[in-house]
Amino acid sequence: MAEALTARPSLLVIDFTAVDFLASVGLTVLVKARRDADRGTALRVVATGTPRRAISITGLDDALNVYSAVADAMSDS
Repeated sequence: MAEALTARPSLLVIDFTAVDFLASVGLTVLVKARRDADRGTALRVVATGTPRRAISITGLDDALNVYSAVADAMSDS
């Protein structure tokens, strides 16, 4: 994640659709990515099922842009 952010992309999509379980370590990575993203980088997370519930239960969905599909995350302006 840090390496991807070093390039200062205009958009970074983190895709958790193939992930079945998201523990505190993964949630911490999301928090750090959000913190480290340059103002010019739109950070978007794609998650469904258990990972989406973990993001929601912790309240991170208030701080992150969370989508159900990669295409939606890529096309949102």
